[in-house]
Amino acid sequence: MPVRTRLISAALALAAAAGAAPFARAADIIIHNAKVIPLDARQPQASAMAVRGSRIHAVGGPEMVNAFAKPGTRYIDARGRTVIPGLIDSHIHAIRAGLNFASQADFSGARSMPQAMGRLAAAAKTIPADDWVLVLGGWTPQQFAEDRKPLASEIEAATAGRKVFIQLFYRAVYLSPAAMKALAINPAALPAGLQAETGPDERPTGWLTGDAAAVTALYERIGKPSLAAAMDGTRRFFSLMNRHGVTGVIDPGGHNLAPDDYEALWRVWRAGQLSLRVAFSICAPTPGRELEEYRQFTRFLPMGAGDEWLRF
Repeated sequence: MPVRTRLISAALALAAAAGAAPFARAADIIIHNAKVIPLDARQPQASAMAVRGSRIHAVGGPEMVNAFAKPGTRYIDARGRTVIPGLIDSHIHAIRAGLNFASQADFSGARSMPQAMGRLAAAAKTIPADDWVLVLGGWTPQQFAEDRKPLASEIEAATAGRKVFIQLFYRAVYLSPAAMKALAINPAALPAGLQAETGPDERPTGWLTGDAAAVTALYERIGKPSLAAAMDGTRRFFSLMNRHGVTGVIDPGGHNLAPDDYEALWRVWRAGQLSLRVAFSICAPTPGRELEEYRQFTRFLPMGAGDEWLRF
Protein backbone atom coordinates (compact mmCIF):
# COMPACT_ATOMS: atom_id res chain seq x y z
CA MET A 1 0.00 0.00 0.00
CA PRO A 2 1.31 3.47 -0.79
CA VAL A 3 2.29 5.28 2.41
CA ARG A 4 0.40 8.39 1.32
CA THR A 5 -2.86 6.48 1.15
CA ARG A 6 -2.38 4.91 4.55
CA LEU A 7 -1.63 8.28 6.09
CA ILE A 8 -4.71 10.09 4.95
CA SER A 9 -7.06 7.15 5.25
CA ALA A 10 -7.77 6.29 8.85
CA ALA A 11 -10.08 9.31 9.26
CA LEU A 12 -7.80 10.81 11.88
CA ALA A 13 -8.97 8.90 14.91
CA LEU A 14 -7.15 11.54 16.85
CA ALA A 15 -6.97 10.62 20.50
CA ALA A 16 -7.52 6.88 20.29
CA ALA A 17 -4.05 5.89 21.37
CA ALA A 18 -2.35 9.17 22.14
CA GLY A 19 -2.10 8.23 25.79
CA ALA A 20 -0.54 4.81 25.23
CA ALA A 21 2.97 4.21 26.44
CA PRO A 22 5.43 5.29 23.72
CA PHE A 23 7.47 2.09 23.93
CA ALA A 24 4.32 0.00 23.44
CA ARG A 25 2.93 2.06 20.55
CA ALA A 26 6.11 3.30 18.89
CA ALA A 27 5.62 5.00 15.54
CA ASP A 28 6.76 3.67 12.19
CA ILE A 29 6.26 7.12 10.62
CA ILE A 30 6.14 10.62 12.07
CA ILE A 31 4.92 13.50 9.92
CA HIS A 32 6.01 16.89 11.14
CA ASN A 33 5.86 20.51 9.98
CA ALA A 34 2.33 19.83 8.73
CA LYS A 35 -1.09 21.40 8.90
CA VAL A 36 -3.19 18.47 10.09
CA ILE A 37 -6.93 19.04 9.66
CA PRO A 38 -9.02 16.84 12.01
CA LEU A 39 -12.26 15.17 11.00
CA ASP A 40 -14.08 17.05 13.74
CA ALA A 41 -13.85 20.79 13.02
CA ARG A 42 -14.22 21.47 16.74
CA GLN A 43 -10.85 19.87 17.40
CA PRO A 44 -7.76 22.03 17.03
CA GLN A 45 -5.42 21.70 14.09
CA ALA A 46 -2.08 20.06 14.76
CA SER A 47 1.39 20.15 13.27
CA ALA A 48 2.52 16.53 13.68
CA MET A 49 1.16 13.02 13.42
CA ALA A 50 2.44 9.54 14.32
CA VAL A 51 1.55 6.42 12.35
CA ARG A 52 2.02 2.79 13.29
CA GLY A 53 1.27 0.17 10.64
CA SER A 54 -1.82 1.42 8.81
CA ARG A 55 -3.26 3.31 11.79
CA ILE A 56 -2.93 6.89 12.98
CA HIS A 57 -2.56 6.86 16.75
CA ALA A 58 -1.21 10.27 17.75
CA VAL A 59 -1.87 13.78 16.48
CA GLY A 60 -0.63 16.92 18.17
CA GLY A 61 2.43 19.07 18.63
CA PRO A 62 6.00 17.96 17.85
CA GLU A 63 6.93 17.30 21.49
CA MET A 64 4.00 14.99 22.12
CA VAL A 65 4.25 13.14 18.81
CA ASN A 66 8.02 12.74 18.94
CA ALA A 67 7.61 10.79 22.16
CA PHE A 68 6.44 7.91 19.96
CA ALA A 69 9.72 7.77 18.03
CA LYS A 70 11.89 4.68 18.08
CA PRO A 71 15.10 3.66 16.35
CA GLY A 72 14.25 3.39 12.66
CA THR A 73 11.17 5.65 12.75
CA ARG A 74 10.80 7.37 9.41
CA TYR A 75 10.36 11.15 9.52
CA ILE A 76 8.44 12.96 6.78
CA ASP A 77 8.73 16.74 6.55
CA ALA A 78 5.40 17.99 5.16
CA ARG A 79 6.94 21.43 4.56
CA GLY A 80 3.81 23.16 5.76
CA ARG A 81 1.45 21.20 3.53
CA THR A 82 -2.03 20.14 4.62
CA VAL A 83 -2.96 16.62 5.71
CA ILE A 84 -6.69 15.87 5.56
CA PRO A 85 -8.95 12.95 6.44
CA GLY A 86 -9.36 10.61 3.48
CA LEU A 87 -12.37 11.35 1.28
CA ILE A 88 -14.97 8.62 0.70
CA ASP A 89 -17.00 8.85 -2.51
CA SER A 90 -20.46 7.57 -1.58
CA HIS A 91 -21.63 6.77 -5.15
CA ILE A 92 -19.16 6.14 -7.93
CA HIS A 93 -18.80 3.43 -10.58
CA ALA A 94 -15.12 3.00 -9.83
CA ILE A 95 -15.00 -0.73 -10.58
CA ARG A 96 -16.41 -0.24 -14.06
CA ALA A 97 -14.21 2.79 -14.68
CA GLY A 98 -11.10 0.83 -13.80
CA LEU A 99 -11.71 -1.96 -16.29
CA ASN A 100 -10.80 0.08 -19.38
CA PHE A 101 -8.73 2.80 -17.74
CA ALA A 102 -5.46 1.50 -19.20
CA SER A 103 -6.88 2.29 -22.65
CA GLN A 104 -8.19 5.73 -21.80
CA ALA A 105 -7.15 9.31 -22.25
CA ASP A 106 -8.16 11.50 -19.33
CA PHE A 107 -9.55 14.95 -20.14
CA SER A 108 -10.20 15.91 -16.52
CA GLY A 109 -8.51 19.19 -15.69
CA ALA A 110 -7.64 20.03 -19.31
CA ARG A 111 -8.37 23.71 -19.94
CA SER A 112 -8.02 23.95 -23.73
CA MET A 113 -8.57 21.83 -26.81
CA PRO A 114 -4.82 21.57 -27.60
CA GLN A 115 -4.22 20.29 -24.06
CA ALA A 116 -6.99 17.68 -24.37
CA MET A 117 -5.85 16.60 -27.81
CA GLY A 118 -2.29 16.33 -26.51
CA ARG A 119 -3.50 13.85 -23.90
CA LEU A 120 -5.41 11.94 -26.57
CA ALA A 121 -2.33 11.77 -28.79
CA ALA A 122 -0.15 10.63 -25.88
CA ALA A 123 -2.61 7.85 -25.03
CA ALA A 124 -2.79 6.73 -28.66
CA LYS A 125 1.00 6.31 -28.69
CA THR A 126 1.05 4.06 -25.62
CA ILE A 127 -2.08 1.96 -26.21
CA PRO A 128 -1.46 -1.12 -28.42
CA ALA A 129 -2.29 -0.48 -32.07
CA ASP A 130 -5.18 -2.95 -32.20
CA ASP A 131 -6.83 -1.68 -29.01
CA TRP A 132 -9.41 1.05 -28.66
CA VAL A 133 -8.51 4.58 -27.60
CA LEU A 134 -11.19 5.61 -25.13
CA VAL A 135 -12.41 8.71 -23.34
CA LEU A 136 -15.26 7.49 -21.17
CA GLY A 137 -16.65 10.69 -19.73
CA GLY A 138 -15.13 12.82 -17.01
CA TRP A 139 -15.21 16.01 -19.08
CA THR A 140 -17.52 18.71 -20.38
CA PRO A 141 -17.17 21.21 -23.26
CA GLN A 142 -17.48 24.07 -20.77
CA GLN A 143 -14.10 23.21 -19.21
CA PHE A 144 -12.27 24.15 -22.41
CA ALA A 145 -11.45 27.73 -23.38
CA GLU A 146 -13.05 26.97 -26.76
CA ASP A 147 -16.33 25.96 -25.03
CA ARG A 148 -17.05 23.12 -27.47
CA LYS A 149 -16.57 19.43 -28.16
CA PRO A 150 -13.47 18.29 -30.08
CA LEU A 151 -13.81 18.39 -33.85
CA ALA A 152 -13.46 15.22 -35.90
CA SER A 153 -10.43 16.72 -37.64
CA GLU A 154 -8.74 17.37 -34.28
CA ILE A 155 -9.45 13.88 -33.01
CA GLU A 156 -8.21 12.21 -36.19
CA ALA A 157 -5.05 14.33 -36.22
CA ALA A 158 -4.31 13.20 -32.65
CA THR A 159 -5.07 9.51 -33.16
CA ALA A 160 -3.99 8.81 -36.75
CA GLY A 161 -6.68 6.40 -37.87
CA ARG A 162 -7.15 4.53 -34.55
CA LYS A 163 -10.41 3.10 -33.23
CA VAL A 164 -11.60 5.96 -31.02
CA PHE A 165 -14.64 6.11 -28.72
CA ILE A 166 -15.20 9.40 -26.88
CA GLN A 167 -18.23 9.64 -24.61
CA LEU A 168 -19.84 12.86 -23.39
CA PHE A 169 -22.06 12.07 -20.42
CA TYR A 170 -24.82 9.70 -21.59
CA ARG A 171 -25.93 11.88 -24.46
CA ALA A 172 -23.24 11.88 -27.16
CA VAL A 173 -20.44 9.68 -28.55
CA TYR A 174 -17.70 10.25 -31.09
CA LEU A 175 -16.80 7.21 -33.19
CA SER A 176 -13.83 7.48 -35.52
CA PRO A 177 -14.13 6.03 -39.05
CA ALA A 178 -12.01 3.08 -37.90
CA ALA A 179 -14.36 2.57 -34.95
CA MET A 180 -17.44 2.68 -37.19
CA LYS A 181 -15.85 0.05 -39.40
CA ALA A 182 -14.88 -2.17 -36.46
CA LEU A 183 -18.45 -2.09 -35.14
CA ALA A 184 -19.93 -2.56 -38.63
CA ILE A 185 -22.03 0.59 -38.25
CA ASN A 186 -23.48 2.06 -41.42
CA PRO A 187 -23.70 5.87 -41.07
CA ALA A 188 -26.92 5.73 -43.10
CA ALA A 189 -28.51 3.19 -40.74
CA LEU A 190 -27.42 3.95 -37.19
CA PRO A 191 -28.36 1.75 -34.22
CA ALA A 192 -31.69 2.48 -32.58
CA GLY A 193 -31.74 5.57 -30.41
CA LEU A 194 -28.76 7.27 -32.07
CA GLN A 195 -28.75 10.19 -34.49
CA ALA A 196 -25.92 11.75 -36.45
CA GLU A 197 -25.13 15.26 -35.24
CA THR A 198 -24.80 17.85 -37.98
CA GLY A 199 -23.01 21.20 -37.96
CA PRO A 200 -24.11 24.62 -39.24
CA ASP A 201 -23.33 23.42 -42.75
CA GLU A 202 -25.67 20.45 -42.17
CA ARG A 203 -22.80 18.02 -42.65
CA PRO A 204 -22.19 15.24 -40.06
CA THR A 205 -19.74 16.25 -37.33
CA GLY A 206 -18.74 12.68 -36.48
CA TRP A 207 -20.62 12.85 -33.20
CA LEU A 208 -23.68 10.70 -32.50
CA THR A 209 -26.34 11.81 -30.06
CA GLY A 210 -28.88 9.69 -28.23
CA ASP A 211 -30.33 8.65 -24.90
CA ALA A 212 -28.58 6.80 -22.09
CA ALA A 213 -29.81 3.39 -23.25
CA ALA A 214 -28.43 3.90 -26.75
CA VAL A 215 -25.06 5.20 -25.53
CA THR A 216 -24.77 2.34 -23.02
CA ALA A 217 -25.60 -0.24 -25.71
CA LEU A 218 -22.99 1.25 -28.03
CA TYR A 219 -20.31 1.09 -25.33
CA GLU A 220 -21.21 -2.55 -24.72
CA ARG A 221 -20.22 -3.37 -28.30
CA ILE A 222 -16.60 -2.34 -27.74
CA GLY A 223 -15.90 -5.58 -25.92
CA LYS A 224 -14.10 -6.31 -22.68
CA PRO A 225 -10.40 -5.85 -21.94
CA SER A 226 -8.17 -8.76 -21.03
CA LEU A 227 -7.91 -9.64 -17.35
CA ALA A 228 -4.36 -8.28 -17.23
CA ALA A 229 -5.45 -4.99 -18.81
CA ALA A 230 -8.43 -4.74 -16.46
CA MET A 231 -6.19 -5.25 -13.43
CA ASP A 232 -3.74 -2.64 -14.72
CA GLY A 233 -6.57 -0.20 -15.35
CA THR A 234 -8.03 -0.80 -11.89
CA ARG A 235 -4.72 -0.03 -10.21
CA ARG A 236 -4.23 3.09 -12.35
CA PHE A 237 -7.72 4.48 -11.77
CA PHE A 238 -7.56 3.88 -8.03
CA SER A 239 -4.16 5.59 -7.92
CA LEU A 240 -5.64 8.58 -9.76
CA MET A 241 -8.35 8.83 -7.12
CA ASN A 242 -5.72 8.67 -4.38
CA ARG A 243 -4.04 11.73 -5.90
CA HIS A 244 -7.31 13.60 -5.37
CA GLY A 245 -7.44 12.58 -1.70
CA VAL A 246 -9.95 9.74 -2.14
CA THR A 247 -9.24 6.72 0.04
CA GLY A 248 -12.57 4.88 -0.08
CA VAL A 249 -15.52 4.35 -2.43
CA ILE A 250 -19.02 2.93 -2.32
CA ASP A 251 -19.73 1.31 -5.69
CA PRO A 252 -23.33 0.40 -6.69
CA GLY A 253 -22.50 -1.75 -9.73
CA GLY A 254 -24.81 -0.84 -12.61
CA HIS A 255 -24.99 -1.32 -16.35
CA ASN A 256 -22.07 -2.80 -18.34
CA LEU A 257 -20.81 -4.64 -15.27
CA ALA A 258 -21.24 -8.40 -15.50
CA PRO A 259 -20.27 -10.88 -12.77
CA ASP A 260 -17.00 -11.75 -14.55
CA ASP A 261 -16.01 -8.09 -14.55
CA TYR A 262 -15.40 -8.18 -10.77
CA GLU A 263 -12.53 -10.64 -11.21
CA ALA A 264 -9.95 -7.90 -11.84
CA LEU A 265 -10.92 -6.15 -8.61
CA TRP A 266 -10.75 -9.38 -6.59
CA ARG A 267 -7.36 -10.28 -8.07
CA VAL A 268 -5.91 -6.87 -7.23
CA TRP A 269 -7.33 -7.25 -3.71
CA ARG A 270 -5.89 -10.74 -3.25
CA ALA A 271 -2.49 -9.43 -4.35
CA GLY A 272 -2.65 -6.78 -1.61
CA GLN A 273 -2.54 -3.99 -4.22
CA LEU A 274 -5.76 -2.09 -3.46
CA SER A 275 -5.11 1.59 -2.71
CA LEU A 276 -8.82 2.33 -2.10
CA ARG A 277 -11.17 0.76 0.39
CA VAL A 278 -14.07 -0.54 -1.71
CA ALA A 279 -17.55 -1.26 -0.42
CA PHE A 280 -19.62 -2.58 -3.31
CA SER A 281 -23.15 -3.72 -3.97
CA ILE A 282 -24.49 -5.47 -7.03
CA CYS A 283 -27.06 -4.61 -9.66
CA ALA A 284 -29.05 -7.00 -11.87
CA PRO A 285 -29.21 -4.96 -15.07
CA THR A 286 -31.17 -7.26 -17.40
CA PRO A 287 -34.95 -6.70 -17.35
CA GLY A 288 -36.78 -9.96 -16.69
CA ARG A 289 -33.65 -11.77 -15.46
CA GLU A 290 -33.15 -10.01 -12.14
CA LEU A 291 -33.75 -13.03 -9.89
CA GLU A 292 -31.52 -15.24 -12.01
CA GLU A 293 -28.73 -12.66 -11.98
CA TYR A 294 -28.94 -12.02 -8.25
CA ARG A 295 -28.76 -15.76 -7.63
CA GLN A 296 -25.70 -15.95 -9.85
CA PHE A 297 -24.05 -12.97 -8.15
CA THR A 298 -24.66 -14.12 -4.59
CA ARG A 299 -24.20 -17.88 -4.86
CA PHE A 300 -20.59 -17.75 -3.65
CA LEU A 301 -20.63 -14.25 -2.19
CA PRO A 302 -22.29 -14.00 1.23
CA MET A 303 -23.19 -10.52 2.44
CA GLY A 304 -20.26 -8.97 4.24
CA ALA A 305 -17.62 -11.05 2.45
CA GLY A 306 -14.20 -9.41 2.33
CA ASP A 307 -12.09 -7.41 4.75
CA GLU A 308 -11.31 -3.78 5.58
CA TRP A 309 -10.15 -3.16 1.99
CA LEU A 310 -12.91 -4.90 0.02
CA ARG A 311 -16.39 -5.55 1.34
CA PHE A 312 -19.62 -6.84 -0.27
